[in-house]
Amino acid sequence: MKKIIILMNVLMGFCMSLVLSLTGTLMGGHFSVPSWLMSFGISFVISLIIGFLVPIKKLGDGLCGKLNVPAQSFKGTLVSAAISDLIYTPIITVIMVVVMLTNAAKHAPAGTVPPIPVVLVPSLIVSLILGYIVIVIIQPILIRTLMKKFGGPRPPQQ
Repeated sequence: MKKIIILMNVLMGFCMSLVLSLTGTLMGGHFSVPSWLMSFGISFVISLIIGFLVPIKKLGDGLCGKLNVPAQSFKGTLVSAAISDLIYTPIITVIMVVVMLTNAAKHAPAGTVPPIPVVLVPSLIVSLILGYIVIVIIQPILIRTLMKKFGGPRPPQQ
């Protein structure tokens, strides 16, 4: 089971970083492969740190228990996805906005880089919505795939 949790952390971190870094870079209006790769790399490292420091599964299962929602049900997936999204997405989004604005300030004329809140608020809203959708779709697929590959209790079909 430990192997499955570790792989879930890595794979979910990869998926979330891929989506959020691409979204953030596109929202910035100046997409370039190097800036996206930098964003993806930083985001992936942050997501791995969060994934190994914060017991996301335990928190999700705990909230499901308090709400009397079976963790393996569709409602449980929605609850767990909300927990995961509310932990990962704001941290990654805030760090990425600060990094990208700092980088932009180094290369742009003085006074042309918008203040952090102007960029952060819309980015956070879009990232939270998109992150939640991605987690709701990807997490059950990864769980089923990893359980099938490495054994363990089979989650009921949703």
